[in-house]
Amino acid sequence: MRKIAFAAVLLIFAFLGLTTMRTGLDSPAILDPTAPAEQLLPKKLIVLTFDDGPRPKVLFGENGLVPLLQTNNLPAHFFMVGKLVELHRDRVKFLHEKGFLIENHSYGHENLLEIVRFGGEKACLENIRKTNNIIYRATGRKPAYFRPPYLATNGLIKNVAEREGL
Repeated sequence: MRKIAFAAVLLIFAFLGLTTMRTGLDSPAILDPTAPAEQLLPKKLIVLTFDDGPRPKVLFGENGLVPLLQTNNLPAHFFMVGKLVELHRDRVKFLHEKGFLIENHSYGHENLLEIVRFGGEKACLENIRKTNNIIYRATGRKPAYFRPPYLATNGLIKNVAEREGL
């Protein structure tokens, strides 16, 4: 709970322009997008993550999140929904080129427990793999992380994600 509160305070400070988070990287918001995720970030770090995108108005609109992150030199992971990546591929490519990490948040923001219940392991695998492929086509980088929508998961979903390298 403390880590969540601390991350919230950091984000508030960033919005107010009162602080800049440093990670020990030469330029934390401009990472090498071709490097494996585990090489991009120091061992101990609070990582800002954002789900359910890409949503252009939230990311790039007036007072958008991306300019805020860039101005304050803040790295972030964006857990994106595959069907939205398909709609906003250029925006996703731009984020990737600016050093933000693009990760898997399912194809259509489905509850994967329900997908498994009605479609089994194969349907879960297809959902995760399809999103990985969409992100790869947009960025040239396979996602390194998966966050199930609603944090709804079980051992089968975890195993499928791990077999896909997530």
